[in-house]
Amino acid sequence: MIVINASTISNSASIAIITASLVAMSASPITAPYIDLMPEMSIPPLSGLQAAAFEYVETSSSATNKPVYPQLRFDDITNEGRQWRFRVPTISGSNCVIKVSGRMAGANSTKTLTLSTQFACISVGDTSASSKFFAPINSATVTVPNAANQQFESIITITNSDSIASEDDCTLVLYRDTTDTAVGDFVYTSARIQNFSV
Repeated sequence: MIVINASTISNSASIAIITASLVAMSASPITAPYIDLMPEMSIPPLSGLQAAAFEYVETSSSATNKPVYPQLRFDDITNEGRQWRFRVPTISGSNCVIKVSGRMAGANSTKTLTLSTQFACISVGDTSASSKFFAPINSATVTVPNAANQQFESIITITNSDSIASEDDCTLVLYRDTTDTAVGDFVYTSARIQNFSV
């Protein structure tokens, strides 16, 4: 943030510095707000994929009051997924990533998890809303921790965003590619779309 007051603009050198700073800012990408994809905000797919199970889980703490976590479970044999709908921020672009957090329900030894996502975005004036289909797949493969219930993150770089634009109504589907090698359920705890920029 640049704060301009009387002392700041008291000489031509200061004015030149302020002008150069404003030019540099205008040439830089503008980062927009992120979008959180929480388990409780998801909706089950109606066809094509089985719905990943949604559940509330209480920790095994011995305390009287225990944290409760909403989470999703993605099977290692059946293709399971969930969908989210959101409005794209006013400032946006297609240079985004999705950071998915979660853990494996069981132990693994040098195994990998593959997550895939697709976008379907509708802009004002589109006439294809009732027959809309998802854009091509974006996916990422990550080596999971060997220990069960150890939190980790998978980052999916979005190269196919269905020409996502400011103020679009978007549907995102996220699912596990069961050709991966990790054993047991992937427990999804949260995800965030970030790095929207123009």
